[in-house]
Amino acid sequence: MPGQRIEFLHPARRISGKEEFHRYLFEAMLGGQWRRQAVALPPEDEAALLELLGRWVREAGVKDELGVLRLLAVRGVLRDLVGAAGARVKPFLMDVLAMREEDLLHPQQMPGWKQLKLAALGDASLLSAEALAEWSGHDPIHARLAAIACLDTCPLDAGAARATAAAGRWLMSVAPVKMPLRYLEQCHVSAFHVSYLADPGRHDFKRAIVRHAGAQLPAVPPASARAPVAGKPRLTIVGELLFPGHAMFRCYAGQLAGLKEHFHVTLLTDQPTRCAEHARFSDEQLYFPPQERDVARLAQMVASTAPDLLFYPSIGMCYWTFVLSMLRLAPLQLMSVGHPAPSCSGQIDGTLVFHELATAPMPEYGKMACFDAQALPSPPPGGWHARPRPAGEVRTVAVNAARMKLTPDFLDVVAQVLASAPPATQLHFFPNASGAELLALRRELQGRFPQACVHPTMGYAGYMDKLAQADVILQSFPFGGTNTAMDALALGIPLVCLEGGDLASKVDPLLLARAGLGELCAKDRDTYLALASQLLNSEAERARIGTLARSGLAQLAGQDAQGQTTLAAAILRAWQEQA
Repeated sequence: MPGQRIEFLHPARRISGKEEFHRYLFEAMLGGQWRRQAVALPPEDEAALLELLGRWVREAGVKDELGVLRLLAVRGVLRDLVGAAGARVKPFLMDVLAMREEDLLHPQQMPGWKQLKLAALGDASLLSAEALAEWSGHDPIHARLAAIACLDTCPLDAGAARATAAAGRWLMSVAPVKMPLRYLEQCHVSAFHVSYLADPGRHDFKRAIVRHAGAQLPAVPPASARAPVAGKPRLTIVGELLFPGHAMFRCYAGQLAGLKEHFHVTLLTDQPTRCAEHARFSDEQLYFPPQERDVARLAQMVASTAPDLLFYPSIGMCYWTFVLSMLRLAPLQLMSVGHPAPSCSGQIDGTLVFHELATAPMPEYGKMACFDAQALPSPPPGGWHARPRPAGEVRTVAVNAARMKLTPDFLDVVAQVLASAPPATQLHFFPNASGAELLALRRELQGRFPQACVHPTMGYAGYMDKLAQADVILQSFPFGGTNTAMDALALGIPLVCLEGGDLASKVDPLLLARAGLGELCAKDRDTYLALASQLLNSEAERARIGTLARSGLAQLAGQDAQGQTTLAAAILRAWQEQA
């Protein structure tokens, strides 16, 4: 079995003191190299791990707000560890907390400490909408917290996804109440993940989370006006993940550089991403510690730049963009779709989007400001280099998608593709996961696809070497991935995608169409299945598509400079119209 054992397992078993044990395991779950490495959990360690986790949950103190926050901080890691050990959250918590099915129907009848642990650690398998409603009549704060927490996962199972959506619909139906400000972190985590939930109401659920989170935010005084700099209005970029090597930087750094011609630009982002390249698209830079959670301090940093215009290249991947986007900090506040999900905030005045993605109304994104000069993402370190595919008779299917993009519908189609594929066709998943997250996901995926290879996080070169062995790449839906499409073109491998009405399902079809491969964009599931099956069963068709794909990048680059309105020009126009 590859990988090292989970490092905290055996030391924790030797700790007898309650406080020392709780502190040690809490810190081990939050940190440690094991979370970023390929780890192993031999069968003899599974029961020991569940025993340790059960003891920790039972003994965790929840007499104050801090105790609940500790549980919230580790709920995702705890879920992964439980899954890695071959268990599920519902039976695990029911056993650990000695809960009966009857208790779950009437949570308010349980002792207070059980209610708090259920709110902080439970999921939709434990809580129905009816139970949440009954609980809310006695404890509206923690019933709402429980519903919000239920929305922080994207189940691979269709039934679990429906139960999660039911919690979202209940949250939509209730008014916000005042909750501890530090619960905002869970609101952020849930708002991010629910954007990927396989349910048509996911944006409504996110809007409900934002509404409840916004009710907790402090009032922010308007910023003092400051004179323009050299006649230029002041623009502040609130950035997340803007560092070389990350897709956000590769997609946006070049486009942001044009802003300095029209605005005095200040970049506000977290200290770990600090780099010399930030000066290429900003005149000034302000950095804050990555652990900063004080909303007032973050808002004060924005106010210190006295922005005429606030721009978020993306919203929601990091805590600070989530909370700041709910505040009015500048006369004009715009976003783009580096994270292809609506902010659901009434404080965002418009969304910048490439004009070919805005051909149909998308009211959840608000007013659309379009640009038509779309820069391709800059190449990753080392560039996009095609690698020759090893010769062989065995067909290989690849899926490059994070766990949250592996929707039940998509996995159903993957199963159908394999059923119609040549015998012994291999299936490879690249979920960019490590630690217990990888172990839990591998268990779940191999429960459905026993022969599937679920790869750990790896460097770009290693990933491309393995992806190059694929005959066909299946793009997840309705949430695709721009970088996967670019990688497929670079390797000359057919990529099948599914068109949809949401922005998240429009980018891949657009890229393939502009690369001359529109025929790989399916209009429905049946066409998707037929395309994938045809490619896997026809060497001649794979060769034909491969030839087209290899010229696709050059074709895209040739179209790159044809537009007239850049992202920077679209922002300037929005500012001029507002002014």
